Amino acid sequence: MGLNAFVPTWKTHGLVKSNSLERHHTGKLVSAQRPTRQRHVVSAPLMKAAEQRVLVLGGTGRVGTETIKALARITPVPLSISVAGRDRSKGHRICRMLTTSNQNERTDLPPVDYHFKSVDITDESALIKLIKAHDVVIHTAGPFQRSKNPTGVLEAAMQANVPYMDICDDLIHAKECKKLHEVALSKGYTALISTGIYPGLSNLMAVEAASLMGTEPVKSLKIYYHTAGTGGIGATVLASTFLILSEHATCFDTHGREQKLPPAGNPEVIDFGGKLGKVTTYLLNLPEVVSLHENVFNGSPGTEIFAKFSTGPPIWNWLLQMMARRTPKSWLANRPAMLAFSKFSLPVVRAVDLLSGALTAMKIVAEGPTSSIIYSFEHDSLAECVGEATASFAVELVKKRLEGGQKGLAPGINYPEELSPDIRKHIIKNASRSANLFESTRYSSGRNWE
Repeated sequence: MGLNAFVPTWKTHGLVKSNSLERHHTGKLVSAQRPTRQRHVVSAPLMKAAEQRVLVLGGTGRVGTETIKALARITPVPLSISVAGRDRSKGHRICRMLTTSNQNERTDLPPVDYHFKSVDITDESALIKLIKAHDVVIHTAGPFQRSKNPTGVLEAAMQANVPYMDICDDLIHAKECKKLHEVALSKGYTALISTGIYPGLSNLMAVEAASLMGTEPVKSLKIYYHTAGTGGIGATVLASTFLILSEHATCFDTHGREQKLPPAGNPEVIDFGGKLGKVTTYLLNLPEVVSLHENVFNGSPGTEIFAKFSTGPPIWNWLLQMMARRTPKSWLANRPAMLAFSKFSLPVVRAVDLLSGALTAMKIVAEGPTSSIIYSFEHDSLAECVGEATASFAVELVKKRLEGGQKGLAPGINYPEELSPDIRKHIIKNASRSANLFESTRYSSGRNWE
């Protein structure tokens, strides 16, 4: 596609063929420029639904705030959103900003109002009391790596019997939450873990890519990510990355055997297309590798799976490699130290972000014996697309509560790929509305997709 970008309109379906290559898309091709956000069309019955109370933990952070903005754009029902955090003055300032934005942009959408709630998520009794006053809780208060009590917020939500979701990007944290699956099942309780952009939307793209393979077995699932700088998010992303560098990357070889490989290793040049083009990617330890292996391929012994990441400018990749190789793992794994170091580095990080931008891209590759399916995504801002993706998952939790029954969201502690096909498609549709590029491509055997 070169510098052509895909803007989903979700009105038409087409198939473009070119010899051994097919592109599936649901919209139109336009020149590469930032697409205009499309307004969500809301049905009259949902417009009249009772106001739903949504609690966003970490709502004063960049990801939390972007999630709230996106939720206001796509909500099918009236909302009362609690912006929860520790900084009272910042919280009230954000609420005022969001309210002003509402008055300017949301004249034809369901009403949304905002309130700040001071919270310490380590105070169990206060947290349960706060959650009980809401209908849905969204946990965006990262970093999730090396948390002292990874299931604390989830367990509080379960005690309050309020549907929960998080944007966890840490394998250990996600595994601990998943251990509560049987307890949640017995109570008929629903939670979504590891939502957001990656993991989250990327998991759904991987499932769609595998399903498009039809009856052809998937021999490998390769996951590639890129974010320029910190994607405009800042210290939280930086701290998460440092903490992940303390862990060996879990992946599965061509025989489906689990491997633990050095972080920031196995460099591979990947062409993401769009504005980004070719960059070098490196292994990282990410939860979607394990969850997709277990939930999509049922622990199949014949599917290779790994995830690789890159950032920009290129010197950032070099610095991350040096940290992974030369810094003692005990120091990289020290959560307080990494948080402090990230905050200390923030002025430099912000300067780099101004120069590098916040471009984010994903490439998901499902390979079989005779063909491959490639899903590609690109967005100008990591913060914005994380917000849109997280809000897209949250809307499904809100709708489930209103409509009752399963509605594609089964009880239990569920990863994104465990959602029903219909729900997956709803989330993908909402989460890619403002993407520069979103497409699936089929390559036949013998054609180099790279």
